[in-house]
Amino acid sequence: MLDLVAVMDRLRTECPWDRKQTHASLVPYLIEEAYEVQHAVEQGTGLREELGDVLLQVAFHSRVADDFDIDDVADVIVGKLVRRHPHVFGDVSVESADEVNTNWEAIKATERAGKDLFDGVPMGQPALSLVAQLIRRAEAAGAPEGLAHAVGQGVARELFDLVRRGAGGGARPGGRAAGRRAGLQGARGGLGIALTAASPSSRPAHAGGASMAYRLVGLDRLVWQTALRL
Repeated sequence: MLDLVAVMDRLRTECPWDRKQTHASLVPYLIEEAYEVQHAVEQGTGLREELGDVLLQVAFHSRVADDFDIDDVADVIVGKLVRRHPHVFGDVSVESADEVNTNWEAIKATERAGKDLFDGVPMGQPALSLVAQLIRRAEAAGAPEGLAHAVGQGVARELFDLVRRGAGGGARPGGRAAGRRAGLQGARGGLGIALTAASPSSRPAHAGGASMAYRLVGLDRLVWQTALRL
């Protein structure tokens, strides 16, 4: 890990490309690498390399930042894990994984106390997973199912209804099961949402597939933004 930090320090100092990067310019690469980890898990091969690529993005962002470093990033997640596992680091007793999950959600709710219900929901995520997260937040807060009618009609309502039907069948947008994701993609195609990748000739040589991943997410975001206006 120390070697990685040292390499990033040198790249950030001596490499023109690495030196010019910002948090915003690196986002497409982080998105692409996360999907490649998912692909490696599903294929059963290449996971070590793909996790290394994700770790590179963490190290890169930590080096770009002015107000924190990778040690601060680690401190934050260590603190969160300790707080949310009182059955390991405290005196809480649990008998099952379900109890662990219930405690985790209760602790999260306490940490969010006083905040807006949807505070922290990343609005830039793909449309289906965004709708799923909004619905989960609303349900966790005790919102009645009929409240979905407030979404209105049109594309926005179709997205909410689609996610609800998928959840009823055991599917979770953004989940790890390839079959569930394929089913959601097929349903999305039925709504007429077409995803086309940028041609290879239009990508910078150093960008690899990142421009394609960024465009796919961007199109999903556009669909969601359009839905909100309807």
